[in-house]
Amino acid sequence: MNSGGSGTPRPTGGRHALDERGGIARLWRLLGLPLLATVLGAAAGVAVSLVGGPQWEAQSTMVYTPPSQDPVVFPGANPAAAEREVADAAALAASEAVLAPAAGRLGDGQAWTDLQGAVTVTPSPGSGVITVSVTATETEEVAARLAAVVTSFADVARQQAVDAANAAAAAAGATAGSDGGAAEDVRARAEVLARTADPVRVLSTTTPVQTAPAVPRDAATGGVLGLILAAGLLAVRSARPSRVSSARDAGEMFGLPVGVIRAGQVVPGSERLVEDLQRLGGPGTGHRLVVVPAGAASVAAAQEVAAVLRDTIPAHRPADEHVPVTDGGTAVDVGPAENRVRVTADPTTTVVAPALQQATAVVLAVEQGAPLREVRTVHRLSRHWERPPDAVVVTG
Repeated sequence: MNSGGSGTPRPTGGRHALDERGGIARLWRLLGLPLLATVLGAAAGVAVSLVGGPQWEAQSTMVYTPPSQDPVVFPGANPAAAEREVADAAALAASEAVLAPAAGRLGDGQAWTDLQGAVTVTPSPGSGVITVSVTATETEEVAARLAAVVTSFADVARQQAVDAANAAAAAAGATAGSDGGAAEDVRARAEVLARTADPVRVLSTTTPVQTAPAVPRDAATGGVLGLILAAGLLAVRSARPSRVSSARDAGEMFGLPVGVIRAGQVVPGSERLVEDLQRLGGPGTGHRLVVVPAGAASVAAAQEVAAVLRDTIPAHRPADEHVPVTDGGTAVDVGPAENRVRVTADPTTTVVAPALQQATAVVLAVEQGAPLREVRTVHRLSRHWERPPDAVVVTG
């Protein structure tokens, strides 16, 4: 009776503790792998970030005017060609033609290929804007690299414009006088462009900013990658069978001979296994076969296996012979078949150990469709038994 007068007993503290521990275990099975993978991924991201050392970045934004778009020389230029020429100029900025002179400007022995790995050139579609980004391990170095690359790009682009203007002037001069002065006008314009060409104009340059180590960013990236990996592993694990689907599954798991009993009958092909179990000798007179259920889902299977073994056991004793058996400290008189085939309530070592002391054969009973998790647990438990199992019998 509780304090309120109700006749319903309150749950004991032990039951609450078991329920709580069971809930925690289920929660851990559900979230343990993703949580662990996220933490390890975040830690790996931070470690990689710190090992890589500091990284600085600066960038310049420029406007590039292609020579063909210069209104001085080509007043009727086609704007459709401008985007292609801007893309070509961006490729030029990251090429040896620009980076080799830039490396020479630095004067620190760097090869142009060293700069190539630190320079990123990005054209903006639909405009003549080009952005050059440069990285380095020190602020002074990144500023020097950026200045050298931008200056070299402007010089090379200017020289290309001058060369194009000179070529246009020469071509126009060759045809002067034959077209009523138009060619002469083009030549004059080209000569002006050759003297004033400046296709690259710097709009802005940022101060160096540190991009690594970025612990929060790298930890988040590593954590997300770890979570993705955990999700993949969980998907693979969920795709695997979760229940015993055949006698072969159980036999391969335990590495033991396996038989099948269905509807209380030994399935053809399993008779020899049952006979071998019956023939096993042991201490004392007759047999002592112990049937152990491979988990809670296999308790009924153990009873069925025991019933079949009792029906097929040889008559080593007279039919009326009874042997007292101790059950929980009380002597119980049981028949010969019942005495020779015992079923344990569960597979825990404390329950199984007393029954194994006089066992001449140990049989694991597995219900077809039983959870593989339960069966694997019994497999681990059986390694600590005084006597290992001799065979597995699947029912279903």
